[in-house]
Amino acid sequence: MVANMSNLNIAFVNSDSLLDQYNYFKNKKSELEEKQSKMKNELKAESLKLQHEAEEYQQRAATMSEQERGKREEELMVKQQSLMQKKDDLLSKLDDEQNKTYEDLYSKLTGFMKEFNKKKNYSFILGFQKGGGILFANDSLNITKEVVAGLNEDYKKEQKGDK
Repeated sequence: MVANMSNLNIAFVNSDSLLDQYNYFKNKKSELEEKQSKMKNELKAESLKLQHEAEEYQQRAATMSEQERGKREEELMVKQQSLMQKKDDLLSKLDDEQNKTYEDLYSKLTGFMKEFNKKKNYSFILGFQKGGGILFANDSLNITKEVVAGLNEDYKKEQKGDK
């Protein structure tokens, strides 16, 4: 069955602009970047500490017994493995948080669009982004500003506890 094309009401949202202007996403992105920076600094500090311990060991190794050297080398190796495990754990946790943020974003966006479309009655609301599947979109069909304003208003209410 072929739909009657004259009854189609289509609009689009510029996905890049949406992400740049949606306060929820900007805040979450900033939080993730801050966590990533803290993680990086923490790992760098621990790595430098371990490097310092290794250099100290190398300076003292000649005066140590074979048993002391073996014990110290083992300690340094365990610390290095522990640091690598911590790095993997932190990266995994950050990745999980990022995935949750994108899932929440998608949920908020689709929920908002369903409510938004009850008033507008569009047949399709497309996501437009540079390099995406849509090669041309008439600017008169662009509802990005209206969608961003509505999303930001909902987010503001959510932060105040109104929703």
